[in-house]
Amino acid sequence: GSHYFTLHGYPRQTRKRQKKARRLGAHLVFLDESGFLLIPNVRKTWAPVGQTPILRHSYKRDRISAISAVTVSPSRKRLGLYFRFHTTNITGVEVIGFLRHLLRHLRGPIVLLWDGGTIHKRVIVKEFLRQHKRLRATMHRVRNSQRLLWSCIHASELPWS
Repeated sequence: GSHYFTLHGYPRQTRKRQKKARRLGAHLVFLDESGFLLIPNVRKTWAPVGQTPILRHSYKRDRISAISAVTVSPSRKRLGLYFRFHTTNITGVEVIGFLRHLLRHLRGPIVLLWDGGTIHKRVIVKEFLRQHKRLRATMHRVRNSQRLLWSCIHASELPWS
């Protein structure tokens, strides 16, 4: 077996993009956004019999929006995680700012895999991609580690926490 990062279980189209990225010597970048409401999680807990714990809080609709990318190096030997948090909803402006951040940190061509969300189809985002030839964006149904990452964060079950 190969020691390279592979996309077993992913659709054939994604595997083809991985081969194309390797042929180009490009970074493979899985990008996604998510939002978090800042309210306490309801969880099971330990308590003496008959003494149900009561969690008091003042309900506010505070939230944090996040954008992140899991990257795979051209050699397929290194993984990276890039992320940014925002106190407002993410718009095309924040997507462009994040793509600029990736362009500063990743050398060479970048094959960008993201979902078909409307935020990625904004005119300003398309124009940015057109102006930056190093970025080759492709949209597909995301079944990647980003969804797992956000699910773990939502549930506060990260392996290192």
